[in-house]
Amino acid sequence: MTKSSNYQTFDLQTGTALGYTSEANTWSFVMDSNDDLLAIKKGPQTGTSTTEVHRMTKASNYQTFDLETGTAMHYSNGVNTYSYVMDSSNELSAILKGPSGSETTEVHRMTQASNYQSFNLQTRTALGYTNNANSWSFVNGANGDLVAIKKGPDTGTGKTEVHRLTSASNYQIYDLQTGTPLQYTNNDKSWSFVLDRTCGDLLAIERGPQTGSGMTEVHRLSKASNYQSFNLQTPTALEYSNNP
Repeated sequence: MTKSSNYQTFDLQTGTALGYTSEANTWSFVMDSNDDLLAIKKGPQTGTSTTEVHRMTKASNYQTFDLETGTAMHYSNGVNTYSYVMDSSNELSAILKGPSGSETTEVHRMTQASNYQSFNLQTRTALGYTNNANSWSFVNGANGDLVAIKKGPDTGTGKTEVHRLTSASNYQIYDLQTGTPLQYTNNDKSWSFVLDRTCGDLLAIERGPQTGSGMTEVHRLSKASNYQSFNLQTPTALEYSNNP
């Protein structure tokens, strides 16, 4: 769906080069700065016995892979809970939410230059464990900052919160910790989050059920307000998208 139409219009609807990816906790997806789509196979039973990257090109409308490779990561679908984010330099970070050796949430960042075969950062962060079921989401800012979204429950503010860790400090220091206008987003309504890299606005995607519009909705929080104000709240062209 296009930003210019406020997510009311599709400009592409297509199958991809991938088979089904619906196995529980097996796949994650990120977009790089070229709008290529990286499908991250976390395991088990990959051909390489590692977490793998399968990259489909925007130029082919996601019909062609230009990279299929094992990575520096072991399987990441087990008892240790991982999320994946990609920064504007196309470096890929595996976020170890817990448990971990450092007893914190950790960042394990792999370089595009090595085709994700090498780490250039492996570090603990200022965050404790974030592996409570459905409680945290992560997105990367344009400058590599890591935005941890605490969806609930039991936040200090009684709201969904933003906790932003700076890339400059290797994720040891926060430069923003704040509640947002969103209520808890860890309930029976399914929510996902993405960051608009052009302006830093945070899009909360309410996938259903029982949205006011009967559709998947976008609730966009502005970076300029430190995520205190919406600059768009709208239904989209999608039906509910919260199927397990």
